[in-house]
Amino acid sequence: MQLLMAKRSVRQYKIKKIPQEVLKKVFEAMRYASSADNRRAWNFSVVSDPAIIKTISQEAIKIVYRYIGFPSADAAIKYFDSIDKDPIFHKAPALIFLTTGATGSMPLIDSGIVLTYGQLAAHTLGLATCWIGMAHGLGMDKEIMKVIGLEGQIHGALTIGYPAVKYLRTPPRAPLNVVGLE
Repeated sequence: MQLLMAKRSVRQYKIKKIPQEVLKKVFEAMRYASSADNRRAWNFSVVSDPAIIKTISQEAIKIVYRYIGFPSADAAIKYFDSIDKDPIFHKAPALIFLTTGATGSMPLIDSGIVLTYGQLAAHTLGLATCWIGMAHGLGMDKEIMKVIGLEGQIHGALTIGYPAVKYLRTPPRAPLNVVGLE
Protein backbone atom coordinates (compact mmCIF):
# COMPACT_ATOMS: atom_id res chain seq x y z
CA MET A 1 0.00 0.00 0.00
CA GLN A 2 2.84 2.39 0.80
CA LEU A 3 4.09 2.33 -2.80
CA LEU A 4 0.68 3.31 -4.12
CA MET A 5 0.14 6.00 -1.50
CA ALA A 6 3.62 7.51 -1.95
CA LYS A 7 3.49 7.72 -5.77
CA ARG A 8 3.13 11.34 -6.90
CA SER A 9 3.03 13.13 -10.24
CA VAL A 10 6.26 15.13 -10.42
CA ARG A 11 6.87 18.17 -12.59
CA GLN A 12 10.35 19.11 -11.37
CA TYR A 13 13.30 17.02 -12.47
CA LYS A 14 17.04 16.99 -11.89
CA ILE A 15 19.18 17.61 -14.95
CA LYS A 16 20.47 14.04 -14.87
CA LYS A 17 20.39 11.49 -17.66
CA ILE A 18 18.64 8.20 -16.90
CA PRO A 19 20.92 5.22 -17.59
CA GLN A 20 19.61 2.90 -20.30
CA GLU A 21 19.73 -0.04 -17.88
CA VAL A 22 17.34 1.76 -15.52
CA LEU A 23 14.91 2.56 -18.35
CA LYS A 24 15.06 -1.07 -19.46
CA LYS A 25 13.93 -2.12 -15.97
CA VAL A 26 10.90 0.16 -16.27
CA PHE A 27 9.98 -1.44 -19.59
CA GLU A 28 10.63 -4.91 -18.18
CA ALA A 29 7.95 -4.25 -15.55
CA MET A 30 5.60 -2.92 -18.23
CA ARG A 31 5.81 -6.25 -20.07
CA TYR A 32 3.66 -7.75 -17.32
CA ALA A 33 0.78 -5.29 -17.62
CA SER A 34 -2.67 -6.63 -18.43
CA SER A 35 -4.33 -5.84 -21.74
CA ALA A 36 -7.70 -6.62 -23.31
CA ASP A 37 -7.66 -10.11 -24.82
CA ASN A 38 -3.93 -10.15 -23.96
CA ARG A 39 -3.35 -8.38 -27.29
CA ARG A 40 -0.48 -6.24 -25.94
CA ALA A 41 -0.75 -3.96 -28.97
CA TRP A 42 1.61 -1.33 -27.56
CA ASN A 43 4.30 0.62 -29.37
CA PHE A 44 6.69 2.78 -27.34
CA SER A 45 9.24 5.48 -28.04
CA VAL A 46 11.72 6.97 -25.58
CA VAL A 47 12.90 10.48 -26.40
CA SER A 48 15.84 11.78 -24.38
CA ASP A 49 17.56 14.32 -26.63
CA PRO A 50 16.90 17.77 -25.04
CA ALA A 51 16.71 19.51 -28.44
CA ILE A 52 14.11 17.02 -29.70
CA ILE A 53 12.13 17.29 -26.46
CA LYS A 54 12.10 21.08 -26.89
CA THR A 55 10.88 20.78 -30.50
CA ILE A 56 8.10 18.40 -29.48
CA SER A 57 7.11 20.67 -26.59
CA GLN A 58 6.88 23.70 -28.87
CA GLU A 59 4.64 21.78 -31.26
CA ALA A 60 2.46 20.70 -28.35
CA ILE A 61 2.12 24.33 -27.25
CA LYS A 62 1.01 25.27 -30.79
CA ILE A 63 -1.59 22.49 -30.81
CA VAL A 64 -2.93 23.47 -27.38
CA TYR A 65 -3.14 27.15 -28.33
CA ARG A 66 -4.98 26.31 -31.57
CA TYR A 67 -7.36 24.03 -29.66
CA ILE A 68 -8.28 26.63 -27.05
CA GLY A 69 -8.41 29.41 -29.61
CA PHE A 70 -5.49 31.57 -28.46
CA PRO A 71 -3.94 33.38 -31.41
CA SER A 72 -0.27 33.57 -30.48
CA ALA A 73 1.46 30.30 -29.72
CA ASP A 74 4.72 31.77 -31.03
CA ALA A 75 4.58 34.53 -28.39
CA ALA A 76 3.91 31.92 -25.71
CA ILE A 77 6.87 29.82 -26.87
CA LYS A 78 9.10 32.91 -26.80
CA TYR A 79 7.89 33.76 -23.30
CA PHE A 80 8.46 30.25 -21.94
CA ASP A 81 11.95 30.25 -23.48
CA SER A 82 12.72 33.59 -21.81
CA ILE A 83 11.91 32.17 -18.36
CA ASP A 84 13.52 28.79 -19.12
CA LYS A 85 10.28 26.88 -18.60
CA ASP A 86 8.72 23.94 -20.42
CA PRO A 87 5.00 23.96 -19.55
CA ILE A 88 4.35 20.66 -21.35
CA PHE A 89 7.19 18.29 -20.45
CA HIS A 90 8.59 20.17 -17.43
CA LYS A 91 12.22 19.84 -18.56
CA ALA A 92 12.16 16.10 -17.94
CA PRO A 93 15.27 14.28 -19.16
CA ALA A 94 13.18 11.68 -21.00
CA LEU A 95 9.72 11.14 -22.44
CA ILE A 96 7.87 7.90 -23.06
CA PHE A 97 5.26 7.92 -25.83
CA LEU A 98 2.77 5.12 -26.44
CA THR A 99 0.65 4.27 -29.45
CA THR A 100 -1.41 1.14 -29.93
CA GLY A 101 -1.74 -1.11 -32.94
CA ALA A 102 -4.88 -1.85 -34.88
CA THR A 103 -5.30 -5.18 -33.07
CA GLY A 104 -6.04 -3.62 -29.69
CA SER A 105 -9.70 -3.77 -28.68
CA MET A 106 -9.46 -1.29 -25.76
CA PRO A 107 -6.49 0.96 -26.56
CA LEU A 108 -7.14 3.73 -24.05
CA ILE A 109 -7.67 1.35 -21.14
CA ASP A 110 -4.69 -0.81 -22.12
CA SER A 111 -2.55 2.32 -22.38
CA GLY A 112 -3.54 3.47 -18.92
CA ILE A 113 -2.73 0.09 -17.44
CA VAL A 114 0.70 -0.32 -19.03
CA LEU A 115 1.81 3.24 -18.32
CA THR A 116 0.68 2.92 -14.70
CA TYR A 117 2.88 -0.18 -14.43
CA GLY A 118 5.70 1.97 -15.80
CA GLN A 119 5.02 4.75 -13.32
CA LEU A 120 5.04 2.37 -10.36
CA ALA A 121 8.19 0.61 -11.56
CA ALA A 122 9.91 3.97 -12.07
CA HIS A 123 8.98 5.01 -8.53
CA THR A 124 10.62 1.88 -7.08
CA LEU A 125 13.81 2.77 -9.00
CA GLY A 126 14.00 6.30 -7.59
CA LEU A 127 12.51 7.92 -10.69
CA ALA A 128 9.52 10.21 -10.94
CA THR A 129 6.90 10.42 -13.67
CA CYS A 130 3.98 12.54 -14.79
CA TRP A 131 1.22 11.62 -17.22
CA ILE A 132 1.09 14.28 -19.97
CA GLY A 133 -2.45 14.51 -21.33
CA MET A 134 -1.60 17.41 -23.64
CA ALA A 135 0.66 15.12 -25.67
CA HIS A 136 -2.30 13.28 -27.17
CA GLY A 137 -2.78 15.98 -29.81
CA LEU A 138 0.73 15.40 -31.15
CA GLY A 139 -0.52 12.29 -32.97
CA MET A 140 -2.20 14.59 -35.49
CA ASP A 141 1.18 16.01 -36.58
CA LYS A 142 2.86 13.57 -38.98
CA GLU A 143 6.23 15.35 -38.81
CA ILE A 144 6.33 15.18 -35.02
CA MET A 145 5.31 11.53 -35.13
CA LYS A 146 8.32 10.89 -37.39
CA VAL A 147 10.53 12.61 -34.83
CA ILE A 148 9.00 10.49 -32.06
CA GLY A 149 9.42 7.39 -34.22
CA LEU A 150 5.87 6.07 -34.00
CA GLU A 151 2.78 5.91 -36.20
CA GLY A 152 -0.84 6.29 -35.20
CA GLN A 153 -2.55 8.10 -32.39
CA ILE A 154 -0.73 8.78 -29.15
CA HIS A 155 -2.68 7.14 -26.34
CA GLY A 156 -0.31 8.10 -23.56
CA ALA A 157 2.84 10.00 -22.72
CA LEU A 158 4.93 10.19 -19.57
CA THR A 159 7.73 12.43 -18.45
CA ILE A 160 10.35 10.48 -16.51
CA GLY A 161 13.44 11.46 -14.58
CA TYR A 162 15.05 11.85 -11.20
CA PRO A 163 12.87 14.08 -9.02
CA ALA A 164 14.19 17.48 -7.98
CA VAL A 165 11.72 17.49 -5.08
CA LYS A 166 11.00 15.02 -2.30
CA TYR A 167 7.52 14.67 -0.87
CA LEU A 168 7.41 13.82 2.82
CA ARG A 169 3.75 13.00 3.27
CA THR A 170 0.91 11.30 1.51
CA PRO A 171 -1.47 13.85 -0.01
CA PRO A 172 -4.96 13.93 1.48
CA ARG A 173 -7.58 12.21 -0.65
CA ALA A 174 -11.34 12.27 -0.30
CA PRO A 175 -12.96 8.89 0.37
CA LEU A 176 -14.22 7.00 -2.66
CA ASN A 177 -17.93 6.74 -3.31
CA VAL A 178 -18.49 2.96 -3.22
CA VAL A 179 -21.91 1.31 -3.24
CA GLY A 180 -22.16 -2.06 -1.50
CA LEU A 181 -19.39 -1.62 1.07
CA GLU A 182 -20.13 -0.79 4.66
